Amino acid sequence: MIDLVAYEDIDKEHYDRCVSGSDNFRVYATSSYLDATARNWDALIYKDYKAVMPVPRRRKFGLNYVYTPAFVQQLGVFSSEEISEELEDNFYKSLRSKFILVDYAFHSGSRPKGAWQERLNYTLILDKNYQDLLGSFNTNRKRIINKGFDRLKLEKSLEPAYFLKHLDQGDLGYVPDAPLVEALNRVIDHDPDRVRTWNVIDEDQWIGGLLWLKDHRRITYLFPVANKKGKDLDAPTFILHSLIREHQGTDLLLDFEGSMIPGVARFYSSFGGQIETYYFMKSRLYGLF
Repeated sequence: MIDLVAYEDIDKEHYDRCVSGSDNFRVYATSSYLDATARNWDALIYKDYKAVMPVPRRRKFGLNYVYTPAFVQQLGVFSSEEISEELEDNFYKSLRSKFILVDYAFHSGSRPKGAWQERLNYTLILDKNYQDLLGSFNTNRKRIINKGFDRLKLEKSLEPAYFLKHLDQGDLGYVPDAPLVEALNRVIDHDPDRVRTWNVIDEDQWIGGLLWLKDHRRITYLFPVANKKGKDLDAPTFILHSLIREHQGTDLLLDFEGSMIPGVARFYSSFGGQIETYYFMKSRLYGLF
């Protein structure tokens, strides 16, 4: 039997153990990360935490509905044991039956249904040495790297506040609004052991940076930014190249976190990133929404 368990009744230790032991582990599904990004969430739980499915929720017109929070790409069913197709289907049916509106992203290990939307992510396995990894970069990316980054400095030691304070620059191209910055702050506060912030400095000036996550399975390229000067000086290539070089020869997977935007997808694939397909469910009880 699959039960919808309210947030305050979830045994976080058992829940996180189930998520962390899953072959499809995603940091987005851990309780601390959901506390930061979703704030209100429950869980569908099967047989004393043998399988779990986090359910971020909000209220509209007095009714609960399921949504995908900012900075959460893939959720779904998690278990340290193999899940049958029947059990997985029962989780999906349970989700749809309990909420009148569902917008939910399932991890790439899910068994897709016909009405689900396919979405693309890019990943790179880092288990090879640097030269082998570099060999998978496309010609243009290699050219930029071979040109060198002599004038750029990568600053890893600064506190996250230093990164965050630069997010209101008008020439970033994409300036996050206050709710997104607040969400980043909560991620930093709730998951300090996983969060890293790197900054790119040119002539003592900040020109870009990256907030990324590191867990036992993946490096998540969560929030990259660069101002106009940073883009002109190839700061995004510099910081990603540095990230790959530092973690060469590990069993980690670099998760680029997207993208369906063609230009961004080309950038990720230029580092040898391979497509990872995940899935999005939209379910509506028509007449109410």
